[in-house]
Amino acid sequence: MMNLLGTALGAWRRRWRVRVLLLAILIAAVAGAIPTSGLWSAWWHHVLYWEKPLPSSQHFFACIRDADRLVVRDGGFNCCTSVRRNSVLFTITDPAELGNLRTHIQFVPFTNELTGGCLCCGWPGLDWYKGRSRLALTSVQHGHAIRWKQFGTSGLGPFRHGGDVPLTIESTIWLTKWLRDHGVTNDADYSEERIVRLQGIANKTFEAIGTNAPKPQG
Repeated sequence: MMNLLGTALGAWRRRWRVRVLLLAILIAAVAGAIPTSGLWSAWWHHVLYWEKPLPSSQHFFACIRDADRLVVRDGGFNCCTSVRRNSVLFTITDPAELGNLRTHIQFVPFTNELTGGCLCCGWPGLDWYKGRSRLALTSVQHGHAIRWKQFGTSGLGPFRHGGDVPLTIESTIWLTKWLRDHGVTNDADYSEERIVRLQGIANKTFEAIGTNAPKPQG
């Protein structure tokens, strides 16, 4: 009886080994055919390289260039939870103000292959729209960096998380003042004291290189 059970178990194991081997061969064949198949190559590229990290912040400005509406949310990036229920702090639709904001967002030089960031979701959220289409979901990180999905460097397909790119100190001062002018004052990162402290740092930096720090404009 035991011999019969052993023989049956051995045969069952051999059949499953053959099935697993055939399945592995099939998967390898399909995976090898996908990149060269005209029908599947675009899909394969989309899965593996969806929103690849971009080499410079110019792609960010190209993305938001045609935005005709900015929604500032009482929330951060969507890295931990959905932002759909975030309340709106204020909305900007004036073309001149949108252009002024784009002009004053200035990043430090970077290569985003090394871009990292803090673990929080940031605050507030800045969402750029053209009509009903959202061009970019972003957030401000502690007043001195912008988080955007395409600044991120890790993840597969739609599971990529965002990366943070720091603003210049002049841009940080301007953005902090701009947010305060629109009522964003209930956070230490956007306090008047912080503006004064940052301006002092900027003054010392520019004194060291023999020039004057530009004053933040309204």
